[in-house]
Amino acid sequence: MAIEEDLRDAGFAVVVFSACDPALAWLRDHMPDAGVLDVSLGDETCLKVAQLLHRRNVPFLVATGRDSHEGLLPGFEDVTWLQKPFHTDVLLGALHDILPQQNRGLPAEV
Repeated sequence: MAIEEDLRDAGFAVVVFSACDPALAWLRDHMPDAGVLDVSLGDETCLKVAQLLHRRNVPFLVATGRDSHEGLLPGFEDVTWLQKPFHTDVLLGALHDILPQQNRGLPAEV
């Protein structure tokens, strides 16, 4: 919830999901500018969401409270991983880095 508030305060439009199926359903009809994924959504990993974002060329980063991300999202080891807890400035900087140049002005949908 704090991440959501921080992003809204920074001017981002934010859509939050606590499970993969609703996120995947939303993505069928929407194209976000970027994504911030938690490794786990409900009882599953966000692998399907990461794969769909990747296929649609939507940049994303992963926020996790886990000590290691080894084996958590196979094939996505090279995306930006933020270790929770992190400061808002770290998140905003990471989003700035992954957003395409034309989308770096706010607001953006995350």
